[in-house]
Amino acid sequence: MRYRVLGFEESGVRSQEIGDYFIYSPYTLHPTPHTLHPTPHTPHPTPYTLHPTPYTLPPGKTFSANPNYLMIAGFNTMYRRELLQFIGSHALFGAINPEFTWNYQNIDHWGELSRNYCLCTTGKQQTPIDLSIVTEKELYQPTFNYRPVPLKIRHNGRTILVQTEKGGNMSFHGENWDLLQFHFHHPSEHQIKGQSFPLEIHLVHRNGKGNLAVVGILAEIGAFNPYLQTIWAYLPQEPSPEMIIPDTWVNAGLLLPENSGFYEYRGSLSTPPCSEDVLWLVWQNAIEISPQQLQQLVAIFPSNARNIQPLNGRSILHS
Repeated sequence: MRYRVLGFEESGVRSQEIGDYFIYSPYTLHPTPHTLHPTPHTPHPTPYTLHPTPYTLPPGKTFSANPNYLMIAGFNTMYRRELLQFIGSHALFGAINPEFTWNYQNIDHWGELSRNYCLCTTGKQQTPIDLSIVTEKELYQPTFNYRPVPLKIRHNGRTILVQTEKGGNMSFHGENWDLLQFHFHHPSEHQIKGQSFPLEIHLVHRNGKGNLAVVGILAEIGAFNPYLQTIWAYLPQEPSPEMIIPDTWVNAGLLLPENSGFYEYRGSLSTPPCSEDVLWLVWQNAIEISPQQLQQLVAIFPSNARNIQPLNGRSILHS
């Protein structure tokens, strides 16, 4: 079954087609199908724009008239791969319904906020983890083909997000993974042999099948980082729409540490809905950031990192 999902502005989602049906933010799938009520109801106070292409419900399919939901009756869940496709360019930052708002103060209760978030509690391949026990050697090396793109930056209430559509790709094990965006966590989400770091950068990718891969880059206190300063100069202090900065370009390749091995494992999104089967590559060597630069981010996000999750017998590869 396939869907076309539009909206979800809170999470910075760009309207994105992933199928044949429509769901509009801030609504979620309703568990009980029913037909439209004969009496017109008051529109939702939050305006949304209908897709320009008209469409008719297939025979036997009905919409819910509940003002809190909009659904296609009979289809109560998205398959895992299609959900990952939907997450796409805003992976790791989306509340499916504002009623189920998550934050970094209620981490231990994410799985209770919505049935869509149940993997945050029940999942067995959750991220982040402590990268301490290596079980296998990775013989392949990723190839990065990143290119400069205009700086598009926003504060989404949980992180600083830099959109990088057409920012190049990563090749790994014969597959190409397009770079979608990168964002920042303080302190680091991953640990290496029990050691945490002041900052972690996540480069989010997606392949042609809709699967996600995230490259994790750790940062430690040290020298002033001129490339990060290109972004830091425009850090929004409050939640904001996306800003396109004139005559300013970013290239994710300049974030990568030199001459570094990496850890590889199968994990999840580190924020709700905590979807699993995400490929993680976490660089062993850290880049540097000055104390002043770190403080700029800490002033905005005192803490926006999930706690360490159980390994549950997973393999960790090291290059």
